[in-house]
Amino acid sequence: MIKIGEFEVTTDWPKEYKQGYNRFSERFQKTIFKTTYPTVDQMENMFIYLMDGSYPICYWKGKVSDFTDPNPTFQWIILKNDKAVGKVSEDHEAGML
Repeated sequence: MIKIGEFEVTTDWPKEYKQGYNRFSERFQKTIFKTTYPTVDQMENMFIYLMDGSYPICYWKGKVSDFTDPNPTFQWIILKNDKAVGKVSEDHEAGML
């Protein structure tokens, strides 16, 4: 799930899955949503969640403004396991995007 304030999009099931590995390869259609913030720089943080059903178990927190480049380069986003949930015990098993 990708979440910015109250706006969220969720992927479908993984296209490929094995023990300890999921590949989603999902692209979302361009979506415009309205917000009360006057600029992207003033928007709230965005979150990317790895879900177990409807429950987030790992996450990444970042700035919306880091994703405004019309010609972006590839980057790895490393998720963190949510220790309060305890579903993923090791940091290195939280996942990457």
